[in-house]
This record gives sequence, C-alpha cells and structure tokens, in this order.
Amino acid sequence: MRLKTAGMLTGLAATGFVLSQVATATSVMAAPSVAQSPTHIYIDGTNVSNPVHVVAMDPWGDNKTSWVPIFYLQQALSKAVVQTKWNGSDLTIIPPASWTIQPNNLKTRQELKNGEMDFIVGNNQYEIAPKLVEKDPSSGVSTTYVPVYYADQALSKALGMEAAWDGLNWSINTQSTILPTSVVANVMDATTEVGQPTVHFGTPSNQVTVATGQGKDTISAVVGLRSPSGDGTGQLVFFFHNKQFIGLNANVEAIRILSVKPDGQGRIQVTYANYASSDPMVKPSLPPQTVTYTWNGSTMTPSATLDAGVTFPTQVTAPAPTVSSSLS
Repeated sequence: MRLKTAGMLTGLAATGFVLSQVATATSVMAAPSVAQSPTHIYIDGTNVSNPVHVVAMDPWGDNKTSWVPIFYLQQALSKAVVQTKWNGSDLTIIPPASWTIQPNNLKTRQELKNGEMDFIVGNNQYEIAPKLVEKDPSSGVSTTYVPVYYADQALSKALGMEAAWDGLNWSINTQSTILPTSVVANVMDATTEVGQPTVHFGTPSNQVTVATGQGKDTISAVVGLRSPSGDGTGQLVFFFHNKQFIGLNANVEAIRILSVKPDGQGRIQVTYANYASSDPMVKPSLPPQTVTYTWNGSTMTPSATLDAGVTFPTQVTAPAPTVSSSLS
C-alpha cells in the first residue's frame, strides 16, 4: 500500500484535450456518491478554470482527499503552454522546451495495477496515483478524477512547480513565475528584528501568486519564519512584484499566519491567529483576523490595521523595496 501524508493541502494540476478521452478510463472505486465542491484553478495568478471537484477516500491512506477531473487538470496546464496526453492510465506531460526537467527525482519504473495511473515526463515515470471514475457534473459524462495531492507530488518532482490547495482554490505556479530561491533567501536573511541583528527570517513557504490584470504582471507572497524560533511563532509575509521584493505585510511580526490565499486580481488575503493576552501560544481564543492586501501600482495596501492580538510588539527592518517595472 502506498501511503500519503494526512492533511496535506498543497497540490498541483495539469490539463488539455478532448473530454471524450477521459471517459475511456477504467473505474477504480465503487463510489456511488461523493461530496461535490466548487474549485477555482489559478495558473500563475490567473483564474483559468472553475470545475467541480469531489471529496472521497484515498484508497492508499486513511483519510479523505480532493479529486479533480483530469480533463480540467489538462486544460489548466495548457494555459501555461504545457501539453498533455491521456490514454486512460498514463498522463504524459510535455513542458515548454525552455523549462527544466528535474532528473534527480525519478521513480523506478513500475507496472500499473488496476485502479492506478501515472505521470510521465520525458518518457520517465515520476509518480503513481490512484484514480477515481465519477460523472463530471458539468458534462454528465463519466470521467477520470485525479487526486490533487498526487498531482502536486508529480509536478513538483518533475518540473519544480509549486501550488497551494485550500479546499477551494488551487493556485499553481509554473517555472515562469516561481521566485528564485536565492532571491527569497537573500531578502529573508537581510530582514532582522530591530535591535537583534542576529535574528532574521527563513523557512519560506510555497508562494501564492496573483495576476494584476496588467499584461503579465504578477504579485507573489511568501511567508517567512523568524530564525531562531523554537515554537514556530514570529512570521512575516514577503511580497514580490514580477520577482522583485516590494515590502512586508507589516513592520512587526505576526504570531502565527493561518493562511495566504489569492483574492482576485492584485489581491492577496492573509488570515492571522488572534490571541487574548492570557492565551497560550497553542490555543488562541479570539476569532482569526483576515486582511486583504491590494496592489496599488507601487506597494501592497492592507484593508485593515492588524489587531493587537495578532502581532508581537517587536519591530522588524527589511531591505529597501526594489523598483519594479511592469511586464507586457
């Protein structure tokens, strides 16, 4: 049995051809009734598809997981000029020639069993996954569903892509928009607590990217953690415009950031844990605070001032924002 980590929320997608192709897949699970939920798929910050996904048991684990019709997976990737081919068991992914295929994450080639599919890149097998056949509510046609978690693993291993999945939004970042590791690391390392120059930031999260609506312009957000941090508290959101640093969410550290999500063109939504003065770090008692940060052409402006229970009093200092130009 292949196991996956319970509770994983990251995921990656792929998509492109004729819907009738997916109807030839072999049914994997007898799942006469599954929960259906809306989905918003973003490619490099642009909302490209809004299908319905289902929530059903992962046959290789002990928890429920989210599944998306493979047609929409293919269709979404086609927006990033990534070609795909589906034959009922193999999803072959053909990235642009300028992209880098990761050669160090290959699996030993295995034969597929009944109810399995795989992800092929460069004639190599990068991941095997369970598959589910259900009716697509949009077309009424029986189609193959792919689990978000395993799609995430495949595209991350094969193409170094990133995505964030929160049960509604699937934000997928391709090689075209992923922030260089060195850029993020340099900015975080140069961000310190005032009066404590040895305390800086690291452990970056996956980025969340939105389009600004102006050509190929994008805004990306990455969460960094105070270093050292013995309890996982002390976090900042680092914002980038076209891969150039433009500032922080605040000049003080958040105690804990619960989520970072796309919220439309040029908008990123951040939700913070909110603590009463007597709360232990493991159990905030106040309702979380959600703030939307909006691109105004030069910086990200918050929709509200952070509540007192959201932040530590310690101020931070960051590198000067880089003057960023628009992309056409």
